[in-house]
Amino acid sequence: MKFIWSMSWYLRTIKWDDSKKIAEYKRRKSISHIYGYAYCELYISEMQYERALVFCEAGLEKKPDDEALLRRRKQLLKILQREKTVKNDNDIVRQN
Repeated sequence: MKFIWSMSWYLRTIKWDDSKKIAEYKRRKSISHIYGYAYCELYISEMQYERALVFCEAGLEKKPDDEALLRRRKQLLKILQREKTVKNDNDIVRQN
């Protein structure tokens, strides 16, 4: 339990806009598909979709045929695409 708490604390302190740290984490990760799904759900509930997608993909690397993770990944990609579209539309409105 202490390990999970410390891992959770470390992951929350990462600056996710820093691509070097994300790449470093992806290289070092050794996360089971169950933990990947659990953290994916945690970050979805906190509306941190980029983090959720990282854990979803980490779980899929361990078990590529997991239907729940595949479904979540598809949903997250749709959400992120929609957010990107909304952001781009807002930028266009601000420019006008």
